[in-house]
Amino acid sequence: MLNLKSKYFENLWPSIIKRIMEKGEIVQDERGQNTREILNFIWSVSNPESSCLPIGMNPTARRICFEDQNQMINPDKGEFVYRYGNRLREHFGMDQIGVAIDRLNKCRESRRAISVTWNPTIDTIIEEVPCMILVDFKIRKDILHTTALWRSHDAFGAIPANFWALKQLHYLVAKNTHSKMGPITVHSISAHIYEHDWDEAEKII
Repeated sequence: MLNLKSKYFENLWPSIIKRIMEKGEIVQDERGQNTREILNFIWSVSNPESSCLPIGMNPTARRICFEDQNQMINPDKGEFVYRYGNRLREHFGMDQIGVAIDRLNKCRESRRAISVTWNPTIDTIIEEVPCMILVDFKIRKDILHTTALWRSHDAFGAIPANFWALKQLHYLVAKNTHSKMGPITVHSISAHIYEHDWDEAEKII
């Protein structure tokens, strides 16, 4: 298990890329693509509120982060097979984020403010399935701690956009529970970089 921490995301992401490129083992995934992978990579940003996107991102990836920053808040899945916001706020016939907020407002020390995306009745048989499995919220000393679990995490192509969206969700819950934005912690069960991104990843580090 590998742990990395930083105050700001823009400082942490290059370190994540560096570790995977240097320490990751080459693994071929279910689609036959080679990846460099580290299992159970846990990383944490202590000041997400003041974090920025990394300078080394290409302009297209940076634009996508802003265009898709509400992907965990918006319940509409549009033309997609799934969207995190849809799974968290509508798919199961309930707004799990709303329920988590209500639970925290009733008991600020609750350990039950958790929302899930994985639906075993369909995700065990379809190809396009959620990578983020759950997000958990805890308030301690009026500080909100948000923890998310990814079963599969494209460190180069997806982590910046995922973090930026998670930051918006973190802010939403903090605002509606009258708490301060504390750390965001992510457990990437499989943190990997695809072979087609290795050259660009080398430029980052």
